[in-house]
Amino acid sequence: MSEEEESYSSEEEEEVPVKVARVRLLNRLKLR
Repeated sequence: MSEEEESYSSEEEEEVPVKVARVRLLNRLKLR
């Protein structure tokens, strides 16, 4: 989960609204 994540972020760094929203939701659920 290192090389794939880096390449994924590098290729889609300006088009990841859904991912960001999902991560934020996950973070919120974890914080709860």
